[in-house]
Amino acid sequence: MITIALINNKGGVAKTTSTASIGAYMSYIGKKVLMIDSDPQANLTAHFNFKKEEQTIYTAFKDFKEDPENAKLPLLKINDCLYLVPSEPDFERIRENVFNYAEPNRILQRLLMPFKEHFDVCLIDLPPAKDVYAKNALFACDGVLIPIQASKFSLDGVNSLVSFLMKLKKEGFLNFEIIGSFLSMYDERKSISTAVKDVVAEFFKEKMFSTVIRINTDIEKAQANGEDIFMFAKNSNSAADYGKLTEELMKRINLN
Repeated sequence: MITIALINNKGGVAKTTSTASIGAYMSYIGKKVLMIDSDPQANLTAHFNFKKEEQTIYTAFKDFKEDPENAKLPLLKINDCLYLVPSEPDFERIRENVFNYAEPNRILQRLLMPFKEHFDVCLIDLPPAKDVYAKNALFACDGVLIPIQASKFSLDGVNSLVSFLMKLKKEGFLNFEIIGSFLSMYDERKSISTAVKDVVAEFFKEKMFSTVIRINTDIEKAQANGEDIFMFAKNSNSAADYGKLTEELMKRINLN
């Protein structure tokens, strides 16, 4: 199982949308995909129309504290190849209580171990912060994917994010790599989108994905309908873009 964290310390850059869309596309071509909603806002959970689940990532983290050997992540089935570990607002409490754990940054890594032989890919959706959720994902992942919104202030914090990633990798002796970065909400009619694309490409160089995700209202409609973009509007620009992005991603991680 290849584990990928979608991370950016800015909100509104399409981390959740990208996790859902990449995961859905992979599942439709036969890849077994596990998505982790590691955000107390639980937007990925809501995206697939799940609400107030009794078992969540939060209950798994709580159980891990009491009984690490028997704690389990709960899985919700979306289709035969796509599964979700849901979140909930109470997951916010982990931020306060995490230091009561022996190895607070390795909880998710341990919880994911039983699934490594059963899935091809694990995608982790994260809140916009460099905190316990991000650290748990980074200790567990093989690679990092950085969505960046094509807007004026999109590059704010990118330098500090990359510095945070490299510092944590060095201090924790971690093996994850930055797979790359891609632009979301790209509007080819606006000069700012082109300008941001050029700057991001210069910053990430060969790590920059050639595919951009064009701005499209079908994404919001799909979310409101509790569906992925391929089910809701398979002929939309968003579906085409996420399909191309996912194909590009699979080549980079050698997922054939």
